[in-house]
Amino acid sequence: MSQPMKLAIFDSSITHTQNTQPVMFMLFDYEQVSAKALIRRRVTYEVEQFQQRREIINTLVPIEPHKKPYTSEVLDNINAEQYCQQAIDAFQQGRFFIIVDQEQITELEEMIRLREQSKIEFFRLTPLVGG
Repeated sequence: MSQPMKLAIFDSSITHTQNTQPVMFMLFDYEQVSAKALIRRRVTYEVEQFQQRREIINTLVPIEPHKKPYTSEVLDNINAEQYCQQAIDAFQQGRFFIIVDQEQITELEEMIRLREQSKIEFFRLTPLVGG
């Protein structure tokens, strides 16, 4: 591959159909990525965006620093690895799944082949009330 691919990332859920607008774009320098690496890249990007914007954004897992107010020192010390692990755990527990080019990815180490037109969707499952 000569230059990076810019791929759109979409979110969907049972209660909301797929957004027509991507929640973000990611650049990929390679044609294959594991589900685990994809989750890590997304969450790391979200933590960086949270630190820059200083506001709550729609994230794969809730990013909430333990100390308030959200001072620069608190935000700069957010542990991205902690949130990556939470997202990986959520994937393993079935709280969300990933669909790439209309195929569900079921394993963390599964290698996903990417193309210039690939569509990456994170589908969140909503827990039932009382269950």
